[in-house]
Amino acid sequence: MPTLMTVAQRRRPLFALAWILVAAGGAFAACGGDAQGVGAGALPDGGVGTGDGAPGDGSSSGDGHQGQDDGGASVDGDVGDGADDGSGGGDGSALGDGGSDDGSAGGDGSTSGDASLGLDGSGNDGATTSDGSGTSDGSASDGAAIDAGPPKNPIDGENQQPGTTEWMLTTPAKAREIEGYASTTSLAAGESLSLYVNTASAKYTMSVYRLGYYGGQGGRAMTAPVELDGHVQATPSPDADGLVECNWVSPTTVNVPANWVTGQYVIKLTTKDTGKQSYVPFVVRDDTRASKYLFQSSVTTFQAYNNWGGKSLYDFNSQGGTRASRVSFLRPYALGENPEAAVGVGAGELITNLQGASHTGPTGWEYPMIRFLEREGYDVSYVTNIDVHRDAALVAKHRVFLSVGHDEYWTHEMRNHVEFARDHDGTSLAFFSGNVSYWQARLGAAKGGAPNATLTCFKDTVTDPFFGTADAHQTTVRFGSGTLARSEAGLAGVAFQDYDINADLVVEGASSWLFAGTGLVKGSHLTGLVGYEVDGVGEPPLPGVRPVTRSPWTTPRATSGNSEMAVRHLPSHAETFAAGSIQFPWGLDDQRLPGVTQPNVASAVAQQMTRNILDRLALPRPGVDRSPVLLDDSFGGTIDLDRWSLRTINEGYAAFDPLVTVATAAGRLSITPRAGVSGLHHGGVVSARTYAMICGSAKVELVQATSSASSADTTFAVVVDPSHWLRMTVESGALVMGVNTGTPSTTQIAYDAVQHRHLRLRHDCVANQIRFETSPDASAWTVRRSVSPIELRAAYIELEAGTYQAEAAPGQALFDDLHVETTGVREDFATQRDPEVLTPDAIHEGGFDRLIPIFVHGGALHLRPRGGVAGQHHAGFATTREIDWTGGASGLTVLAAPNTSAEGSVSLAVVPQGVGYVRVAVSAGKIFFQAKDTNSVTSSTSLTFDPTTHRHVRIRHEAGPDEIVWETSTNGSSWIERRRAARPIPVTAARAEVEGGTYQVETAPGEAIVDDFFFAK
Repeated sequence: MPTLMTVAQRRRPLFALAWILVAAGGAFAACGGDAQGVGAGALPDGGVGTGDGAPGDGSSSGDGHQGQDDGGASVDGDVGDGADDGSGGGDGSALGDGGSDDGSAGGDGSTSGDASLGLDGSGNDGATTSDGSGTSDGSASDGAAIDAGPPKNPIDGENQQPGTTEWMLTTPAKAREIEGYASTTSLAAGESLSLYVNTASAKYTMSVYRLGYYGGQGGRAMTAPVELDGHVQATPSPDADGLVECNWVSPTTVNVPANWVTGQYVIKLTTKDTGKQSYVPFVVRDDTRASKYLFQSSVTTFQAYNNWGGKSLYDFNSQGGTRASRVSFLRPYALGENPEAAVGVGAGELITNLQGASHTGPTGWEYPMIRFLEREGYDVSYVTNIDVHRDAALVAKHRVFLSVGHDEYWTHEMRNHVEFARDHDGTSLAFFSGNVSYWQARLGAAKGGAPNATLTCFKDTVTDPFFGTADAHQTTVRFGSGTLARSEAGLAGVAFQDYDINADLVVEGASSWLFAGTGLVKGSHLTGLVGYEVDGVGEPPLPGVRPVTRSPWTTPRATSGNSEMAVRHLPSHAETFAAGSIQFPWGLDDQRLPGVTQPNVASAVAQQMTRNILDRLALPRPGVDRSPVLLDDSFGGTIDLDRWSLRTINEGYAAFDPLVTVATAAGRLSITPRAGVSGLHHGGVVSARTYAMICGSAKVELVQATSSASSADTTFAVVVDPSHWLRMTVESGALVMGVNTGTPSTTQIAYDAVQHRHLRLRHDCVANQIRFETSPDASAWTVRRSVSPIELRAAYIELEAGTYQAEAAPGQALFDDLHVETTGVREDFATQRDPEVLTPDAIHEGGFDRLIPIFVHGGALHLRPRGGVAGQHHAGFATTREIDWTGGASGLTVLAAPNTSAEGSVSLAVVPQGVGYVRVAVSAGKIFFQAKDTNSVTSSTSLTFDPTTHRHVRIRHEAGPDEIVWETSTNGSSWIERRRAARPIPVTAARAEVEGGTYQVETAPGEAIVDDFFFAK
């Protein structure tokens, strides 16, 4: 046991921002245990209150959802296997005689003969020591504090503190000379963690550093080096699942003072005899403050690639070439595959990365972003993705969520929590990353009970015991697989393409706000910012997604493609950005660690782009956009390149001729085909983004078509790609109405410039038919053709004109008053929820409980009301936009109702602005036909619920008598009226929702499963 001097005895003041407790001889079983100290005074609340339920925290392991706090074991210990009683840890009693959680040790910091380290409480304020050094380890050259004026926020103030380069490893432990791990990946300021170290050296030192900018030094010393006794610890053998979980002893307890600023921290371990070094990383959270930005460290991906003990989630670096299906956070991080990455050994992919030199350079991706954010003084808080998994409300507290670098492994809960924050709360998402949310994983307890300490990913349905069960939505396969049908594109519009890539970023949409102030033009290159894994938007992009770069890439495996960076604006007024590349953060900082020879690709332009992204996404959001209008353009002024791109699709991409004149004049869009040229020559505009056109309507005024004396054509189209479209074309005196589902089909009538002045393509949502319509005045419409719909989840709007052959006088097309709107929703839940159409909410019950599991799986929507909670707890999906529901209907198929012996409910409701609703609810074995009027007066009738007779439910508004009708059906075609009443609510601006929940404490409320939700006029 080391002898530690009191404050008064020290020649130099030790750093006062932490105190270290050395557990002497106390076994810490299964990486948990008592961490028993020598003194008698235990820390309040057990002293090890880690943020994600680390051993001994005495707190609940999660948010109560998916059964994680009930201690019940699941098939493989992942869902429902957490403990909420602090099992896996002990009382965390500290050394000293009166420990507290404020950083004091025994009150006055004096030693008591029990190896406690007392610090003086002054903080690391840059005061010089007796020999002039700014740090207690004698590093004077970089210890000066920075005077940058009053701090803008805690991060800005923190980076005015003196920095140091002593945090860097100069003699990394390449042969496991010293290594360690922490009991938790993150903790709140004021909490503690246990540190486990393996070394054959008799003595080693540990010191804690915070990573940041600090005048370019990159880190700040938070403690002086503390000398400790070394211990040789065992390397466990993998179990049947490949799990390697340590059971090390003699932990050191690190108590983080309440005044430590949120950030990424590393413990630097150094052997006394050989000077070998390694890291142990952890995040300090600020759970008390809602910063603008939330930085997520992707520790699940770090752990997936970590092959310490011989196993990772990958064959290529696992012993015997066979990967594990479960990996533990209770083990060190191994040395990376690239020899130059050794300078980050122990820190996962925080500082360097774990990939081979044939794949990418050694530099990590999170640390360059941290340096940039803190250099610029952004108001950021730090968490790990385990925190995002366990805390449903975490992301929603911040304006912008940041995913950085390699963010491949997500849980179902992570995905829900991030998407719900985006769509319900308006939190914007910035993905400075690639290969995001590719694999679904599960987090479960360690063998010793520590919650969220085991990462499971079977990567197939054959071996995963969750597949085929009630929890099949938790199956650990690709998010984009047919099993989950939840492509990663649903987050920010891009999906994984390939790896082993190192290419330039190439600008496409230079007019985008993203490139403001950069001087970039279409075709500009930014060297080396695309790789090593890249994403793209696909064709067509999801609704609202706009690609702004198009970067060609190739791989050593002779594959090739184009990666896209994309932006998206959503009805919640959240915006998303996706870099589509893991290594984009390399463009933000040029620091290289000792021995790293990787080329520098830092760019002032990439930095300005990043400022544009961060600044825009953090702007205060206006109210949610509930308008049914998706696009409205009267073509005043110049063509708005944020709305339109100059190209054509329906005639084929190669048909576009940039020499066809496209312009605006007198409030109209004019397209003038070229005269005297043979072959396909078309020009026009295509919407810059796609729109969800299921239950959608698009109309335009055709002021003038091209010359009827020629074969030049004028086209208005809703188009998915060149082989899938709806279009109305005026050609050679005829109005041609065409549909293409892979094979085109057309019908035509004589064109009348008066009667056909307004054209409309509409999806009749109730009949599920496409209507081709014309009108002389945009008021009275005549259906000219009806066909079955094409896939309309994401479609462009196109206006174009051109020729197929040489025409001497093709004339000119003039368009005006384009209008696109939604007239309802029809959702079969075959794929992921579209945030343009449905948003998580519970509007008619007056609240939204984000802890209720709601998810799409197996072609249906599942709602699992929470058990054991008092009061109203409801959640579901509501239509994003309000529509005029006059004469409309809303319906739902009930595949399974909640437990008939409980008061859990599932409801279909139509809700206007303000007070009131009409609904059908199934609860406690009954079906209710209910209304609440604008005076909050309720009325209801009910029947015993029959799952066959009442399988389909519907609510209609009959415009003639102005009444609401409640109906049920066995087959969805023959309906039985169950109630009729005078309309109790306004219907000119209404939303519909399907939701489930409880009104009181219910032990087993059960699960509702529903399908075929529609709401339309």
